[in-house]
Amino acid sequence: MFSVYAISNVGMTPIYGVAVDRGYAIHVTLFSAIGFSITFAALYFPKLYPDDLENLWFLAICFFIAGFFAAGAFVPAYLIYEKIAEVNEFENTAQKKLMVATWSNNSAAIGAFIGSVALGGPIFEYVGFNTTCLIISISMISCIVLSLGSVQSMDLFAKMYYVEDDDTDDDGQENLSDSESSTYDNIN
Repeated sequence: MFSVYAISNVGMTPIYGVAVDRGYAIHVTLFSAIGFSITFAALYFPKLYPDDLENLWFLAICFFIAGFFAAGAFVPAYLIYEKIAEVNEFENTAQKKLMVATWSNNSAAIGAFIGSVALGGPIFEYVGFNTTCLIISISMISCIVLSLGSVQSMDLFAKMYYVEDDDTDDDGQENLSDSESSTYDNIN
């Protein structure tokens, strides 16, 4: 079942990557989050119509569509975190990278904890797969609605691009200051 999810996920990653490179990071994130939550809401339908939808084909199609949308969540995440750090005046590149890495790791850890402890444990055991998917969908839509105000206030709906630091040239090589260059020459 998860192979159809993985196939669509891997297939869509480069397409979302092109959209992010063209400046549509926040748009890709919102599109994929809304699409993913709607797909998970659709996984509740077999509980309503068990005779028609409780089959392997329906689940395979839903997981394929979920993989399609899930790819858009991870591709632009780093860029969006980086722009949020810039909005909050983290100008130092090393400090900004540390902040973004911390946010990424904390988000993954919190999500894994909530998913495995709350949803994967007592809620799933009590209400079953279909209702758990509906709960996930409702919680995602709630988080999307709550985040729209922050996204709007930080002007993140505009196009955003990765920007080269001043310390690199066109080839991506780090430009060394005169003192660093002379130190480097002395080592060699």
